Amino acid sequence: MTKRKILIHFVVVFTIMIQSSSYAQNTITKVAYKEYFDTDRPIQRSAYLYTDGKTSIYEQDLKSTEPWKKIEVDENTVTILPDIKYNDQIKIDHTQKKISFFRQLQKDDFYLIEDNFNNPNWKLKKETKVIAGYKCHKATREFRGRKWIVWYAPELNFSAGPWKLYGLPGLILEAHDETHRYTFSAEKITFEKSDILDKDFTSFRNEKLKNATLKDFLNMQESSREAAFSRLSNNRGSVQRTSFPRSGMELIYEWEEESSEK
Repeated sequence: MTKRKILIHFVVVFTIMIQSSSYAQNTITKVAYKEYFDTDRPIQRSAYLYTDGKTSIYEQDLKSTEPWKKIEVDENTVTILPDIKYNDQIKIDHTQKKISFFRQLQKDDFYLIEDNFNNPNWKLKKETKVIAGYKCHKATREFRGRKWIVWYAPELNFSAGPWKLYGLPGLILEAHDETHRYTFSAEKITFEKSDILDKDFTSFRNEKLKNATLKDFLNMQESSREAAFSRLSNNRGSVQRTSFPRSGMELIYEWEEESSEK
């Protein structure tokens, strides 16, 4: 084979490899959000939604977390920064009707959690506004103890959004609960080639994962707290336990509501 033929053969093979790699990646929609959490220590951070309409992954960039509002802090207070090894991801598979995410119970005890997939009962409103260049419509719903107000873009016909918010005829570009404690705001929308939705979801973690439903995991969490309190009581004598109400995004779960109604 002459040098010219070898060169032509190499170029053809290289071109095929590049094209194959390109075709292996699908065009997906990527939304860059900013999260604003007005909690005891208000924070803001970046987050990203990847979706093709059938599957979506919402990823919180935990290392981008920074203070949002200035709050008074005792000068003697010591701030311990968490050792952030991973970002947080939530995967919603609309075809298989599955919601999955990761949680750690104790040291070296990691779980792949399966949450309940439901058909949200959104109330569609007439109000509209433009977000990131897209005309958006307003919708509201109750979800696990909070009332959510969102703005979705029918032009982006994906039933997806930040966190566990989905089920509208358009991509959710802005969302906040009624108290404005938790807010998600889209800043940029792009269309990119990516294989992120095709990857095995467990590849986002290196540890060995156990499987659990969200309900079972929460029960294990409570049992772990009870065991820790019991050990503390045994070591220090009688210790009065104080119970604090939930203050996160989810205040009450559907199985708890069903139990309270009986």
